[in-house]
Amino acid sequence: MSLNILWTDDERLAGADVTRVLTSALSSCAGATLFVPSFAQQQLAACQVARHPDLSLGVTVTTPLAWAEERWGIWGDGRGLVDEAARCLLTREVLSSAPDELRGGLGTNPGTRRLVGELASRALPWMPPAKGGELDDARVCELGLTDGEKAALRLVGRYAQRLHDHGLIERSELLCGVADALREAGVVVAPVVVSGFTSMDRAERELLAGLAGLCEVTVAFGRKNAELLAGCEELAESLRALADRGAQREGPGTRHDGLQGAVPSATAGVRQGGETGLVPSVLADATPADATPSLVRDPELEELLGRLFLASGKRVVARGSVSLLEAAGPHAEAELVARKIDELACKGITSVVVVAPDVERAWRELAPKLEARGVSVTAELPCAFPKTDEGRAFLEFAQGVAQLATLAETWPPSQASAEGELVRLGDMGWWPPRGLADFLLSGISCVPTTQAYRLDRRWRQDRLLTPTDVLRDLQSPKMTSLPVAQATRELLKGRLASAASKLLGPLLGRTEPGLQDFVQDDRGRRTQELARAREALFDARATAVLALVLKVAATLRRLGAVVDPKRGGTVTLAGLVAQATDALSDALVSLRPTLEVAGATCKVRILSARAAAQLEPASVDAVVLMGQSSDESLVGTGDDVLSALLVLLGVERDSDPLPQLRSAFLSTLAAARSRVVLERSLLDRSLRQRWPSVMLTELRSCYEGGGAGKDGLPVERLDEAEADANCAPSGRPSVRVGQEALGQPGAVSPSLRGLVVVPPEGRAELLDGRPLLSASQLESYLECPYKWFSLRRLGLQNSDADLTSLEMGTFAHRVLEVTHRTMLDRARERLLRERGRAANTQLPLTERIEGSRVGEGDSEGLERARRILSDEFDLHLEHQYLRQGKGSRAQVCVPHDDEERGQLEQLRQDLLSTLDYESGLFLGFEPRLFEWSFGRGEAPVEYAGAYLVGTVDRVDVDAHGLAIVIDYKHRSPTVFSKEYGIPTLASLGSFVLPRRVQSLVYGQVVRRRHPDLRVVATVYLSSKGRHAVFGAVSRNVSDRVFGSHPLDPRQLPLTQVDDACDFGVAGSSRGMEALLDATEEAIAEKVEQLLAGHVEADPIDAAACHYCPVMNCDMRRSGWAR
Repeated sequence: MSLNILWTDDERLAGADVTRVLTSALSSCAGATLFVPSFAQQQLAACQVARHPDLSLGVTVTTPLAWAEERWGIWGDGRGLVDEAARCLLTREVLSSAPDELRGGLGTNPGTRRLVGELASRALPWMPPAKGGELDDARVCELGLTDGEKAALRLVGRYAQRLHDHGLIERSELLCGVADALREAGVVVAPVVVSGFTSMDRAERELLAGLAGLCEVTVAFGRKNAELLAGCEELAESLRALADRGAQREGPGTRHDGLQGAVPSATAGVRQGGETGLVPSVLADATPADATPSLVRDPELEELLGRLFLASGKRVVARGSVSLLEAAGPHAEAELVARKIDELACKGITSVVVVAPDVERAWRELAPKLEARGVSVTAELPCAFPKTDEGRAFLEFAQGVAQLATLAETWPPSQASAEGELVRLGDMGWWPPRGLADFLLSGISCVPTTQAYRLDRRWRQDRLLTPTDVLRDLQSPKMTSLPVAQATRELLKGRLASAASKLLGPLLGRTEPGLQDFVQDDRGRRTQELARAREALFDARATAVLALVLKVAATLRRLGAVVDPKRGGTVTLAGLVAQATDALSDALVSLRPTLEVAGATCKVRILSARAAAQLEPASVDAVVLMGQSSDESLVGTGDDVLSALLVLLGVERDSDPLPQLRSAFLSTLAAARSRVVLERSLLDRSLRQRWPSVMLTELRSCYEGGGAGKDGLPVERLDEAEADANCAPSGRPSVRVGQEALGQPGAVSPSLRGLVVVPPEGRAELLDGRPLLSASQLESYLECPYKWFSLRRLGLQNSDADLTSLEMGTFAHRVLEVTHRTMLDRARERLLRERGRAANTQLPLTERIEGSRVGEGDSEGLERARRILSDEFDLHLEHQYLRQGKGSRAQVCVPHDDEERGQLEQLRQDLLSTLDYESGLFLGFEPRLFEWSFGRGEAPVEYAGAYLVGTVDRVDVDAHGLAIVIDYKHRSPTVFSKEYGIPTLASLGSFVLPRRVQSLVYGQVVRRRHPDLRVVATVYLSSKGRHAVFGAVSRNVSDRVFGSHPLDPRQLPLTQVDDACDFGVAGSSRGMEALLDATEEAIAEKVEQLLAGHVEADPIDAAACHYCPVMNCDMRRSGWAR
């Protein structure tokens, strides 16, 4: 039983010297074990051992932790090894439950959680006792810890207690305790050989030291590079010191650094071949001086590996096996590397490893270029779970369902009413459920894209949406898909793993993958169905993501996080999802995308620096190291909280991270047989200069000349001037095959212009060849034809049911309409009763009815009107929550939060003050028509060559048949004079259409449908803020219209209509009538253009581009959009 140190020149994990020791062990024992650092190296070593004729049976190749965990499971104390997910969850629990005084100012952020977890993983057996969070004060004082460091140790103590409560054990505890467990059980341990390690943490060293008392342990170190040899000698010395203590090794809580003790006499230092070699006497014959590796490598590379990192010695002569690539900037890197790999492939290179600091970026930019050059490429992409589309989608699904399920439990129930069901709302902060919509649009949902968008639009258009509604939709296979419906049901039962399994079914072929999308005709019939195609990369990524969810769910179950009360459930669904989210937030998903090119003679693997350092020596033809600039290949300082605490606790010694970086770099270079290429960019994306990395600088210093430009290394450069070629997969600039001049936005080819204006639904042709339009449509077309086409013809409108001025205005229209109608109805009823006439008697519009409006100074009438308005406001607001029939929501203004409720209360005050403001307007006029509809179900109204349909907000009439057409606008009065004025009234030139024409159009309609009335004003009334009234007003009635609210004299020219002006209209009409006729004639010209199919973009001003959905229009004059 002893610890032996073996120095070897063979770089392989299971080289000649290692296999000789294994063979010797097999001859004296039934088996042997080979420890290697990682699973990837385990596979390499297993292949090397299997090729040896004497080692085909009896040798176990594994990692120290895997070996120790397996034996602990049999001879340990019954506790299981904690995994990353459990560690994350338990540290989260400890931090969230710890009082502030115990945390000592430490936050509950992920960084603190990682610190506590790493401390326990690496140093728990050697930490001061901290049972229940209480530290040994004497021990703490001895260590000289800060308050923050004390708090971290207290938290580790609490974490250890929670860990043990759950029957789990930390990695460091297991590695340190497994040897004692085997000794107590009397287990005979087969000899152990350790290979490939250049560093070990304290727990791994303790494991080997403990095993040295149970079996023969041989640790093999490479000595090819003299600089790295010193670090290995230090590690060997530490191992000997621990092994020498044997049974006298201190127990947990004792501080020592593992570097004390004498070198056993059995391992004296000797000289072999001019290099230091510490060879145990029992293995002196295993390292003969003439031992030579069986690896075949280019002489220059072989020489470089031995010379690298040495301060002195013979310089390497550049012979072309090592070359440099210098890209002018990041956009030239991929093309430069691709050209070099293509050149190597042409020279017979068949295998290349590309090492990149950002593997995802290298795959994205380099893979298409290599494929275009006939080179197959694969990569190993470690992706953070939340950064994958599928991982993010699953978290959004789980979080959304959990949130809605929690809300549904306390959601106010709906109430029945005579008109239908009144929906009551709770906290609407979740609306609209964007996360769930994103999930439905992801590939793992198997929901057709059209169906997902339709459901998303339905949710966003409904301000009365409840959590139960959404959960019902998700559980309907017709609304979503069968996997989503099943997964939702399982998740609502608290079965996280089962929900992930349902989504995993289509990926594994257990269920049908469903449709990718479908096309429907006007009647909703599917005319085309697109099957969901198999995509290797998506399938691999989605499968890995959902498999990781299954693993985390199993961990949660082991920790007792169960929702179902029948199974001892102790957490809510929201709590379960929150814990799973925490565990998955730090998890990595390993992906291996591949682009296979038929007949390719060269294959490229893109790896991270860590993965490349574990490659088998001389296993590939060439290695290309990208990103060899100082900011991309950083050298850490080792000055972090974790390292400092490990040193303070005596677990590890204060070390420099540079030797480990050198070791990894050397291992990466050793993987190449014939070529090494190093690449860096001279400038970063901000055009700041970049400097060579430390490793590149050290490599160049090995060559004759000792510096850039003097070392003889071949250098290839590529600038960023040819951006087209650099970005193209082929590396060649695009070839111009023709050109096409861009037409004006909205231009429609002559053959399709007939489709711009189409007949109403149900008709084959236009009625009398005229389009059916509204005044707002005409106004939209006048603003910009392309805006009309996008909003009205194509219907490209916002799907969100927002609470904006548009919705507020609609609400205000209804309240003002009912208020004035109620006042008129009550006054008419009173008048008819006084006259003894029937209540349904129709009175002329010119009949004066006392009390039908509020006059200035009529405080009693004003108070009565205000009560009517407030009552209607409340009633109409109540109606917003009404659901009439299945799925019907007659809602416009439904507030969701305090801010929106405040907006509605402000609207109430605005409307009440509107009554005050109106009392001083329209003197001698009384409201007679409210929301007067025309053009629907009756004789069509012809206007400007089109049939018009619409609603006039209000018409006031006096005793002489004079009429004022009023259009409500819930807008700030500050914009009224500019937007609602009539500039042509103040000019002496030809007639020009005003910015707004809606009230003028309505005025002409009133003239035609009510010839007994004479329209003398068409105005806009602001129902917001300080209020205002503006528009076209006949000069003779200007004082009556504006009443006690006269306009600024500077604004009068924009509103007063001279009764003698003809506005260029032929005939006898003058004044207001001429203005209405001139407006119609000008609009008629635009209607002709519309009928001709002209919808080219032509905004009249920047405001015309507001609310326009076409953001990429060349004619756009404003970036503002709703």
